[in-house]
Amino acid sequence: MSKDINFETYLIVDPKYFLITVVQKLNNELIYKDRKVINDVSKKLDLNLLDEFLKKNVFEIEKKIGNFLNNIFLIIDYDIFFSVKISIKKNYSGDLITLESLNYLLNESKKDCIKTILGRKIVHITIDNYRIDEENYSLLPENMSCEFLSLDVNFLCLSNEYIKDLEDVFKKYHILLSKIFSANYMRSLFSQNEHDLTKM
Repeated sequence: MSKDINFETYLIVDPKYFLITVVQKLNNELIYKDRKVINDVSKKLDLNLLDEFLKKNVFEIEKKIGNFLNNIFLIIDYDIFFSVKISIKKNYSGDLITLESLNYLLNESKKDCIKTILGRKIVHITIDNYRIDEENYSLLPENMSCEFLSLDVNFLCLSNEYIKDLEDVFKKYHILLSKIFSANYMRSLFSQNEHDLTKM
């Protein structure tokens, strides 16, 4: 068997269910799907139950796709994320706002955040607001010069200990967590009419 480079695997862990799907990258075709309803709903993810679900599905997926399953995108629908909001401002002296200067501000805010979130890892970064010369924008206008630019940045974080516990479960199956997503964060990116996390 070769590596799973032609497929993407998504695992949703929710208090009411686990759902694993495998999608072929080329045409976005659903190759595999399994769902386990959780009867004993809890506010805390049961890692033993997750382990059993993986044990049942990993071999089946590998057999179905003819490849090793090496990576999973994990979508967590538990209230375990910690939010840190930072505002950062820079004097532009009438210069054009460039991607490089915007990245500089984001990196500076990220450094400040990292100093305060000891024992946590940043999972998502969003810019909630761009303030350009006393005007607020939800999106950054193109080709704009300004005197001052400030960003309101939201960092969504997860405990390093929690991530390690998850990684330990997946390591049993030689699987890396490609990316961890907050289900609430994902929902915020899509219209209110779209509720299916797998489609997102």
